[in-house]
Order: sequence, then structure tokens, then C-alpha cells
Amino acid sequence: MPVTSISWTLITQPGCQTISNLTLFNGKGIVAVVRATNGAQLQTVAFSSVYVVDVSAPIVGVITPSSYYLTGGFVQVAVSGFQDPESGIVNMSVCAGTAAGLGNVYPCAVIPAVSYYSFNMTGLNTSLPANASVYVTVSVQNTVGLISTASSRPISVDNIPPTVGFVYDGLGTNSANVTSGYELAAAWDKPSDQGSGIDKCDLSFVDLQGTVVATQYDVYGTLASSLSASSVPSGIVRASLTCWDRAGLSASSLSKGLVYDNSAPIVNRAILTSYRSIISNGGFPSRNVSEDVVVITNSNLSFTINPATDPQSGVVSQQWAVCEYRSQACLRAYIKSTNLSYTDSTLTLVPGTLYVIRVQATNGAGIVGVANSLPFVLDAASPTAGTVFCSPGKYVGPTTPLSFSWSGFVDDVHIQSYSFCIQQANQPATNGSIISITQSTQNNINFGVNLAGILQNGVQYTMSVWAYDDAGLQSPIVSTPFIYDGVQPTAGVVIEIGDQPGCLTSTGPATDAAYQSSRTTLVLCWSNFKDNLGSISSYQVAVGRQPYGSDVASYVTYSGDVSSASIPISVSQETVLYGTVVATDPAGNTVNVTSNGIYVVVPRAGFSPALRINGTYNNYARNNVDALSISFDDFLPMYSALIP
Repeated sequence: MPVTSISWTLITQPGCQTISNLTLFNGKGIVAVVRATNGAQLQTVAFSSVYVVDVSAPIVGVITPSSYYLTGGFVQVAVSGFQDPESGIVNMSVCAGTAAGLGNVYPCAVIPAVSYYSFNMTGLNTSLPANASVYVTVSVQNTVGLISTASSRPISVDNIPPTVGFVYDGLGTNSANVTSGYELAAAWDKPSDQGSGIDKCDLSFVDLQGTVVATQYDVYGTLASSLSASSVPSGIVRASLTCWDRAGLSASSLSKGLVYDNSAPIVNRAILTSYRSIISNGGFPSRNVSEDVVVITNSNLSFTINPATDPQSGVVSQQWAVCEYRSQACLRAYIKSTNLSYTDSTLTLVPGTLYVIRVQATNGAGIVGVANSLPFVLDAASPTAGTVFCSPGKYVGPTTPLSFSWSGFVDDVHIQSYSFCIQQANQPATNGSIISITQSTQNNINFGVNLAGILQNGVQYTMSVWAYDDAGLQSPIVSTPFIYDGVQPTAGVVIEIGDQPGCLTSTGPATDAAYQSSRTTLVLCWSNFKDNLGSISSYQVAVGRQPYGSDVASYVTYSGDVSSASIPISVSQETVLYGTVVATDPAGNTVNVTSNGIYVVVPRAGFSPALRINGTYNNYARNNVDALSISFDDFLPMYSALIP
């Protein structure tokens, strides 16, 4: 190691030696060197450890408190700048007192060297007067025991919160106790603080539960403020002014509060107590009314009105008037409501016009609530008569679905129901009725398909309908006649005419043919179908290989004045075909008749078809030559051969 200067001192005895009068330099290191010489003058050298020379106290730093206003509780200080470059700082002590260096507020405590230190002043400053000062003193000691001390700037003691005076509702003194809307306003006395001074003030508006409705920050320096809230609950809202001093102490003051009422009063409907009937909800579609409609039969109104209520500001007044439902125009000025029951017979009501009893109530905030009674209508005219329709028509049979419908019944208010009955034509409606149904809301009735045993054959009946309105007034009775026909038509005759030119020839009606050569067309003729009450209304015609069959040609309908049909067929082999005719009368009764059949012949070379009459085959003379008709089979064609 480098040695800058050596002063040798002779040591004759081993042990501890004191060397004085040395010139030492602060911060420099020194070592002790021992040199031993033996009798032969040989030497050995040994060095001690290095010693740093430290003759100065630590460098003084700065103590910075987190706040220069003391209210008790924890105090935190930042310790910076203390250092000892020679031997280093080994510990520090912290205390607080009413003067720099004193520990009469917080006794000094030795702690390891730190950059921040907090200590609890709770309860220690309560005996200090307001505006007193407290100093935080920090002492640091280096390795050689030298000490340096520094104190903070004075910390003001402030253990008294600010003084917040009266807070007033609105922008002046408390001049009203009820208001509405969403504008919040307050005024206040100037706040003060005798210690550290006012730092800031915030204005809040709260309801009775303490819920904050709105807040305006940093209003210190003003004595009034207002703001608009998105919503204000109904009820008492109070203004709260909270101020903080520079020591962090706070105080608040509440106004008496305003009753904010942004809701209309709860208004009860007037209830009509004298009426004829009620048209149920949605039962008045012609007037586009979706609620019940009350029907009255005269202009004498009787109704009750229960008092309106308002839980916030109370009800100041209540009144009523009779108004038109559509235009909302009232028939006369509102009448102050003082009673529960009312009777009014002085109004002129127009029949068929919808009215309501409108009740208005005003609360303490000036907000008006309205409630209308159920709409009501005066019905003083009977319904007008409509028209009744019978299905299927004039004649009704046991297998015909008998139904009636009606339309055109009109009332100036509303048709409530219909009554209807069936009776003989010479009987008045509702008297001697065979079938009677009342109070139906339908505009049709279906009696099913079987009236046998109820109605008499060939007798004329009438179906009568009349309407009632909601006032109980009846329309005129309208009727439609019908005849009950329970007997099927009389069966006629059905023939096939084969190759004859038509059902009526030059020599008279065509005869029933035994065979035909056409395989594409079958001509049917029918006659003598009759009905006991009327005419035949229609025929249905079909062709089949069996009696009453329709496998060759399906049923085709013809009108009742038709008596023949040329029916397309398709036959490739010899066969017997049968034509069937179904005759239907106007009441739907039917009778079925089939022909006795016709043979469709497919000709073969060298043969001529024979004539079959009544199922037998006869000889006939042709050109004075005897011929023999031979039947090979009842189901095969017949052929005749010339016998020489």
C-alpha cells in the first residue's frame, strides 16, 4: 500500500504504544507499521489495518413535514441531505417540541437512519393552544460519535375545525318550503377558520336518507350557487355545505330543506253509480275505445269522487267537469270538488257521443294531476233492423246443414246481443217458437244437419232475428222464410240410346238400346224425375261397368233442366256399361237410378252383330233368306251367319 510519510519510533518493549504529536488529515486513512530487527540486523515489517481520520460532524440535512398544519394523528417527515462521507451515519433520533431541538411534545426516539419517518401525535397536541407551533428535530450520529442536529420549519397546530354558518335553501333566505323542477340552489354565510384557514368548500344536495342528489365542488369564495340535476327525488332535499381547513379538519352545515315535488297528485277516477250496462274492455271497436264503456239511458248523472292524495306537498284543490271523450272539450267550467257523491241533471248529452267525468287536482308544488272516469255514452234510440239470410236457401232438408246469418243491424252506440227463433210461418216471432235462442253475440247460427222430427215436411217456417243494444232497447224483428222438405225425389228412368241419333228422333223418343258400336261416347237419357215440393235442382251422371258404378266416367253435375248427356268413355274390349243418374232436389234430398246396361261391341270381319231384346235372341228375316242367331256366351258378342 502507498505510504506518504513514516515517522519511526524505537520500541524496546512489546505492548501497546501511544504515539502523539501526529499530523492527521480529516478523511484520510492511516496505518501503523512495526519493523523488527534481530541481532544479525535482519528486519521484518508488519502493517496494521487502515484507520480513517474523522474529526468532523455529519453534514446537516433538511427535515420536511408532509404538512405544515398539525391536527393530531400521524405526522410524517422526509429526512434528506444528512450524510457523513468519512465514517458514515450509524443512527438518528427524532423528536418534536414547541421549540427547535425540544422533545416536549414527542420525546426523542433513537432509530436507524431512514429517509421517511412517521410518528403518532394523537392526544399529544390536545393541550397545545391553537396557532401554536411544533418543530420536528432530527439528530444524526456518525461512527466516531460526532452528532449533527437540524429542525424543521414550524408546524402550525390546528385542532379546531372551521366554522360553517347557516345554509339557506334557494338563492336567499328560506322563503318557501315546496318547489318543483330540477334546479337546485343554496346560499350560505361566509365560513371561517381561526387556525390554518379555509382550504376549500363543497356544496351537496342530499335527501333525507343522506343519498347525494348532486354536488358542486370548490365553491369557497362564493356565497351562493345553483346547478341543474338530471333528476330530483320527490321529498325533502337539503343543501349541505362542507368546508375543510388547511389542517384537513372539516365541518358541515345543512339547510332546513325544501320539499321537491315533481310528481302529480294521485287522482282517483270518478265512478258512475247509476247506469244501464257496461261494454267490456275492447268491446267497442267501432269507436276505437280499448277500455270499458258505461251505457246510460238518460242525462241524470250520479257519481262519486274520492279525494286525491299527494304524499309530498299535499293536495291544494280538486275540481271536476264533464268533457267529450274525443275532443277533450268540457261542457262547462270545472266545479270545485268538496263532496264524495254528486248528481247532475242539468247537462244536455248527445246520444251516441262518448263523455268522461274529468277530475283535476293540484298539489302544493303547483303540479296538476288528471284522471278520467270510464267513458260513458247516452243510448236513447233502438237499433235499426238488418237482413237475415238462409243457407242453403228456400228449401231445407234433413241432410242439409241449416244455417242463418244476418247483417245490417245498426245502433247509435253498440249492439249488445241478438235473439232469434224458428216458428211456423203463420205464427208471430217468439210465440209458438219451435227453436228459440236469446242473448247471443254471434251474427250467425248453424243448426247442424238433422232437423227430422223437429220440422214437418212441406211446412213453411220463418227464421226471425232482432237485436238489443246496451240500453236494452230492441230493434224491429226481421224474418226470412224457408220450407222443410224431408222426402226424396221420385225416381225416373235412365236409358242408353246406343247408336241412335238422339234422345228424341223423328219417330219419337229413343228406345233403350241393347248394344252400341261406339267405344268413345255413351249417350244417356233420363226422364220422369219429380219432387213433391219443387223441381229437381241438379243431376249427377256417371258410367261404370257395374250398376251404380263410376269407374269408366266419374260423376259430372248438370243443372235440373238437363235430361241427357253425351259422356266420353274409353273402351278397348267388349263390355257392358251402366249409366247412373243421381237427382237432387233444392232441399238436398237425392234419389239414385241406374240403367239396365248396354253392350259395347267390337266388330269382327265376316260377322254382323245380332239384336238382343230383353235378354233373348230372335230369328229375323232379311232379304227372304232365313238366318240363325247363335249366342256363344252371355258375356260374348252375338253373331249371325247365313245358312244356305
